[in-house]
Amino acid sequence: MKNLVQVLSTHQSKFRILKQTEDGVEELPLEMFMNSFELSRQIAQERERLDAILLKEDDEV
Repeated sequence: MKNLVQVLSTHQSKFRILKQTEDGVEELPLEMFMNSFELSRQIAQERERLDAILLKEDDEV
């Protein structure tokens, strides 16, 4: 989905990203949407790093 948004932005296509909330539907700013992908990537990397540390500790015991 991130790639699709980048392509649409590159071609200056008009689009909106909508988010379902408890109060209804709201528009999500493009910057916030893109930042959420970066944050998810960083969390996944950190989780992988911690898993590697835990596996190494298990092997040492």
